[in-house]
Amino acid sequence: MLSLDTTRSSICLDTCLAVQPGEVVTLLHDPHHADDAAALAAYAASIGASPRLVPVPERHLGEKDVSPEAAAQLRGSDVLVVVFDPEDACQFWHTQGRMDASADGARVGLLFPPAHWDLTADDLRVTEALTDRLGALLDAASDAHLTTVAGTDLRMSLAGREGFSCHSILHEPGATATIPDWGDAEISPLEGTATGRIVYDASIAFIGEVDVPIVVEVVDGAVTTVEGGASAAQLRHIFDTEGPAARNIAELGIGTVPRGEITGHKDDKLFGTVHVAMGHNVSLGGVVDAPVHLDGVLHNPTLVLDGREVLVEGRLAPWLADELSRPELASEPEGSR
Repeated sequence: MLSLDTTRSSICLDTCLAVQPGEVVTLLHDPHHADDAAALAAYAASIGASPRLVPVPERHLGEKDVSPEAAAQLRGSDVLVVVFDPEDACQFWHTQGRMDASADGARVGLLFPPAHWDLTADDLRVTEALTDRLGALLDAASDAHLTTVAGTDLRMSLAGREGFSCHSILHEPGATATIPDWGDAEISPLEGTATGRIVYDASIAFIGEVDVPIVVEVVDGAVTTVEGGASAAQLRHIFDTEGPAARNIAELGIGTVPRGEITGHKDDKLFGTVHVAMGHNVSLGGVVDAPVHLDGVLHNPTLVLDGREVLVEGRLAPWLADELSRPELASEPEGSR
């Protein structure tokens, strides 16, 4: 539970989602988050909106979508807030139910507690600007080369794929991201093109912080081998359970929130990290409908797009830091170590 009070509810519904009187605000929640959903519903009612609570059973790995009956109750929402555990909310984002709500024009927020709640709109606007610029760079790129000091060396094609900017300012119809303090720029590589090695040295969804770095070999867009310790064994078990589509290299993403540290839960927002997700990518413009989407986070990345450095060991390349007038983002980032 997040223990939402009026101030925290206001950050989510006013600052992030710009809820207006008369709007329909749907709160999709599991049993563990019923109190938080009720707190948001009470605040929505207090500002003149029309809240709807949609409860669903406890979530399980590999269960991305909700029942057809619950999905039908999401239609017609002006705002949809998903109040699940962070990993479960992420899985739901990669579903037809969420995509239908977004296509209807709902502003969709996945609720995940921030590093701290003393956030201002200015804080979120800084993240928005950085995320939008990096999303545009991914969108314009045809190929990517990712390396890390831990040993990652991965190449992939981005040709013809759309880059996305995900941040917590969700004021336009169809806007969707995690709230209240999220930021990542992301893209789905062209299937079959990712080749090389990934060293996951931070965390992976549903596994948490890794005990020792997980070394993954990638051939023709899919994971072929997984080496490491207990965390690597967990990843192999997920692949065995969820099937070969879970091995697809689904996403390249750049964290853009300069607050917080590695916790094992949705660390892919942290500036100073890059994430390479495995599994489902249909929601990002791809064609692989896997039962899971596993974000794996890497420290201190160097990312080269079309031959030009964008990140250098977790920092913005100097040209980009200058362009954004954010020299502090070219120094030691929060997400590095």
